[in-house]
Amino acid sequence: QRIVFDAGDFIRSSLWSVARDGSDLKMVVDNATDGVYAPDGESIYFTSFGLWRIRVAPQTGEPVGQPVALTGGIPNTFRHASVSADGKKLVYSVQSLSSNLWSVPLAPGTHEAAGPPVSFTRDNSSRNNLPSFSHDGQKVAFTRWRAGTNADIWVTDGDGRNPIQLSTDSALESIPSWFPDGKRIAFFSLRDPDRKQPSLWSLTLATGREEKLLDLGEDVEYVQLSPDGERLAFNSKKGGTINV
Repeated sequence: QRIVFDAGDFIRSSLWSVARDGSDLKMVVDNATDGVYAPDGESIYFTSFGLWRIRVAPQTGEPVGQPVALTGGIPNTFRHASVSADGKKLVYSVQSLSSNLWSVPLAPGTHEAAGPPVSFTRDNSSRNNLPSFSHDGQKVAFTRWRAGTNADIWVTDGDGRNPIQLSTDSALESIPSWFPDGKRIAFFSLRDPDRKQPSLWSLTLATGREEKLLDLGEDVEYVQLSPDGERLAFNSKKGGTINV
């Protein structure tokens, strides 16, 4: 009689239940994905790094009590649980993600590849992405995800050497972009208390000083400074679809 599904974006995913005719929409639990009903309709299994179960009212989809962790203590991402017909067994996948930044030499004039790609960040234990070169080309700021933690901002020399962690807050910190003087980096952060209202922060490389620049609103993602540091480009979902 009901369907469970998740709705997600760059920041989070939440689990919802709806009657099969599209009426009676209810949010079941936040920060969750891959929901699946138990055969008796009285529980929903879902993933949120670990595997979880929450009891629900079969007719209304209302959550009953708090979610219960079925697995824990493992930093991998559990995904796509499926319940056996008798409700006694679960099968699921465990996802392990890694990514590196890479560089490739280009031939002058033609800009064709002049050699094989080389792993730039030299780290296969993490996800490294969203790079941003300083204006003089001497430094690269990037986002690093490590197992069991949220994302942080790191900076490295232009050749990938001497990586240094810049942000240390436990919240998600991502999408670095440089101020024109090369002395500060702006970045997207969810460090505000409710972890739902993203904000733009700056960090001074020489001193480590952090400063909140402005609140971005719940519908803003992927913020980038203009080259002169005076304007922002960003994704907005205010109209229901993502636009720049």
